[in-house]
Parts: sequence; C-alpha cells; structure tokens
Amino acid sequence: METYFVARAAAGAAKKANPGMAPKLARPYIVVVVDDEPDFCTVVSELLKSQNLVVHMAFGALEALSLMETVRPDLVLTDVMMPEVNGLELIRRLRADPVLGRVPTVVVSALVKREEQAAAMDAGADAFIPKPFSVRQLRETIAHYLL
Repeated sequence: METYFVARAAAGAAKKANPGMAPKLARPYIVVVVDDEPDFCTVVSELLKSQNLVVHMAFGALEALSLMETVRPDLVLTDVMMPEVNGLELIRRLRADPVLGRVPTVVVSALVKREEQAAAMDAGADAFIPKPFSVRQLRETIAHYLL
C-alpha cells in the first residue's frame, strides 16, 4: 500500500512540477531502476524519461545484474527490500565489478532509520533518498551525479 501511495504521489507531483525545476540533461544518460514494485518502477521511469534519460527497469537485483551485462548504466536507482537478493547486496556486487563499480548508485527506500541509511552507505551507495520523496529531490540527486 505504501508503494502505491508513493507512486501515486510521485505521479501527481510530476504533472504539477515546474518544468524549470531541473535542467534537462544534455545527452541521454542511461539509468537502471531496480525495485520489485512494477508500479513504482513505471512512475519513476516516466519521471526520468521526462528529463531526457534512457531508463531500463529491473524488478529484482538478479534481473538488474543480468541486464547490466549488456546495458552499461550511468546511474543505478535501487530499493533495498527485494526478494532473493536485496539492494545492499546488489550494490556490493556492483562495487566488486571492475566496470560497474564506478557507477553512481542511489538507494530509494522506505527504510529511513539512521542505521538503515548507514548500512546503505557502508554497502557502497552514493546517496540515499527516503520514500516517499519529492520529484525535486529525485531530480536534484540524479542531476548531481550525471552533470
């Protein structure tokens, strides 16, 4: 239910967002969005596409790892709580890879306690965005790593 609320809120905010809030990016950067909630992936994907980003969705960490064998992202957005392999393990595996280890990784999660955020950073995340988030916060964080 919470993910549905976040997705609906983000969709509504995207419609009302001031287009001058964040600059459109100059080249089509590639972002991989990883979350086991398809609705969340779809909403975030639409927000990112409106910023001239190429978006690939993966509904789990193993699917993301498989996808990134052929798609070399400029940024990864991942949730933490996913079945099979969680987002923190995904980040650890990315950091161990000689090519993907340098890709900025942003955790977008409902886990908002300090120790949970610290665990994400210890795993190698570059940034943490708590759910629910504002469209502005998402855009500014992404722009920070892609500009």
